[in-house]
Amino acid sequence: MSSLWGLIFRIWMGTTIVLCSFPAQASEDEAALTRWLEGELHESREFPQLTNIAIQFRYEMHWPKSPGEIERLRRATQGLPQHPDRMMVDLADRRLREGPMSYEITAHVRGEGHWRISRDLSGDTYRDVVVAPDYAWSLTPNQLTLIHQEHGWPENQRLDTLESELVNAFAYLFYGGLHAGPDASPRVLSADRDGLSWHARIDPGDGRPVWRVAGRWDVDAGRGFVTEVEYNFQQAAEQDLGSLLVVSDWDYVDTIDRYIARRAEFRYADGSLHRAYVWLGAEREEPERFESVFRMPRDDGDDFIRGPLTVTSVADYRSARAVLFGHGPDGRTQAVLREPEGGTGSWKSKGWFAAGAVLTALVALRVRKSQQLRARTR
Repeated sequence: MSSLWGLIFRIWMGTTIVLCSFPAQASEDEAALTRWLEGELHESREFPQLTNIAIQFRYEMHWPKSPGEIERLRRATQGLPQHPDRMMVDLADRRLREGPMSYEITAHVRGEGHWRISRDLSGDTYRDVVVAPDYAWSLTPNQLTLIHQEHGWPENQRLDTLESELVNAFAYLFYGGLHAGPDASPRVLSADRDGLSWHARIDPGDGRPVWRVAGRWDVDAGRGFVTEVEYNFQQAAEQDLGSLLVVSDWDYVDTIDRYIARRAEFRYADGSLHRAYVWLGAEREEPERFESVFRMPRDDGDDFIRGPLTVTSVADYRSARAVLFGHGPDGRTQAVLREPEGGTGSWKSKGWFAAGAVLTALVALRVRKSQQLRARTR
């Protein structure tokens, strides 16, 4: 009999120990999750530690509005081809016929404030932007813009703001959307783990509503992976915004020594796809090659990435005043010189030639009109 009571006692003690250990284990799991979330939020506030790396990703634009909103606009603009909302309907129809609008971006990164973004748009169209510590330039098939930061950024030429395009891509592909900006003070309000799944509520600390975040926990990696982020989802449903971020295909990339998500999608409240970022790859580049990638092209030369220049106009802001000029299809200069003082180099000499050509043309036109007027008054 005593042996029976002893067995019962041991079973009861074992059960009690196991049951008591559950809250402790749960508390430890949630503490680990909270620490990881806080680490991601803190790290994402800074530009990633990348040096001499070329990163490639694709940006896709699918539905400009949700399908339900497009149908509402279609009914509202029926028979009104000039209605301003009709353009949105036509754009959605085009996306249905041709698929998403997309372009590929290659970011050559030497560090924060020192990068080249090369965007391959439709057909042979492209736009490249270079920002370095003391100079910047941009290039399209038709125009080259040159800037020296000593004189400040010209109006409508703040090329440095395009760094936000990189920051956005990093926020979604590197951090699964856990990015609140450098001036924010994000806080983890709650973090709950259920086995390998977890949920959290995060205050972004910048005045926006609380995020609801979901993900999975990798025991071997000792970290979480975001799968969904809801940014103000109720308001998004009312305003037809794509505010549900779906993150997938996490993978470790040796080249940049970190995990990345190979796809990050923004979806509308009804689940339809709004836009997406798609990871394409990364590779290290030798410092010598970077010198060529960042080198400012000349009007009579090549660009390291784009090859022979085809520009027909140049905006040179490397002095305190700007020189604007261009070449027509026949090679003749057609543009005007604005604020001619200051600056050196071949761009300036061509700019002066442009001023002389335009002045000559204006004088000839004035003389011709004067002769025509005298002929009519005789």
